[in-house]
Amino acid sequence: MRVCWAAILFPLAAFSQAPPASPLVRGVLLECGASEFGIRAADSQISRYQFDRRTYVERDHQVIEMAGLPLGEQVEVFSEKVQGSALRYALTVHSILLVPLTAYSNSQSGALMGGALLECDASEFSIRAADSRVFRYRYDRDTYVHRDNGMIDIARLATGERVEVFSENREGMALRLAVTVHALPPAPIPRLAGPSSAVEDRPLPYGSFSIAGFAFRVVPGVMSLQTRAGAVNVILRPDTLYIADGAVVERSALKTNMHVFVQVGKTLYDEVEAYRVVWGSILRP
Repeated sequence: MRVCWAAILFPLAAFSQAPPASPLVRGVLLECGASEFGIRAADSQISRYQFDRRTYVERDHQVIEMAGLPLGEQVEVFSEKVQGSALRYALTVHSILLVPLTAYSNSQSGALMGGALLECDASEFSIRAADSRVFRYRYDRDTYVHRDNGMIDIARLATGERVEVFSENREGMALRLAVTVHALPPAPIPRLAGPSSAVEDRPLPYGSFSIAGFAFRVVPGVMSLQTRAGAVNVILRPDTLYIADGAVVERSALKTNMHVFVQVGKTLYDEVEAYRVVWGSILRP
């Protein structure tokens, strides 16, 4: 069994102050046993979970055993409380592959990559490409950020917004430096012929297929669903329609742990985007 030295010298249970309060926690895998594992979050808080053969573990688009995750790997854990147990039960464990962009360097000094914006802080940001790999960049005051024919501050980019990043290697820097960040316009919405639906008064594409599952993460621009086939990230468009119990509602009504039915399609970047998100109970006359 693989056990890191930190786990041998200082048992995880000794300095985990409390079970995680949030159902979704991201951190570094510290130790994994036969039925429990521990992760360290960015704030150094250590959380332990229990798991079994029903826990869904995914890495690089493949379902694997929990033992297949190497120590030190970044993971995202979606969990639930278990009555009578001090540890939360891990429903899904998703490996987060932060891939350096050296593989995309060309014969010149830069590389172009497109994807959806995941997060942005004071000096770094990350995007998720169409193949679900995550790329992280540094930026500075000389980074040119462009949207709608004008220059903007990078903080004005919305999470989930599609961008193209042109970057270059800088000596002594582990991350590539973003030279330009270009916000891509949203895909045009084709109009549908015929009268509008009684539920909505604006035309939307109906989507090429539908999916259903539990929303275990809802952030601006992106919803993560746990379906029978596995975890799926769905882009929430600015014009995505939300319907609860047959009535159109605001985006804020969508919460985690809801079971939803989603009409979706694929973007030019092969990303899954939502046109309608529906939930609620069956109403009786």
